[in-house]
Amino acid sequence: MTDATQHASFSARPVAVLPMAMVQRMTLWLMVASGFVVSIEPAPYELLFVLALTVFLAGGLQVSIVFAPLIVFL
Repeated sequence: MTDATQHASFSARPVAVLPMAMVQRMTLWLMVASGFVVSIEPAPYELLFVLALTVFLAGGLQVSIVFAPLIVFL
C-alpha cells in the first residue's frame, strides 16, 4: 500500500456523533443530580441551568418572550 492509500482509508473512518436528544438528556440529568449538592452559593445546579438552557435552545426549544425576564434574572 502506498501512503496515499493508507491516509485515504484512515480518513474514511466514521465519526461518532451524539444525537441532540441524548446530549439534552445528559445535561438535564447532570443539572438535576447536582441539585442534591448545595453547600455553596451559587449552587452548582444554578450554574448548570445556563448550560442546559443553551443546549436546549440549540436543540430547537422556543421560549416565549413572557419568560425572558425570568430567565435573565435567574
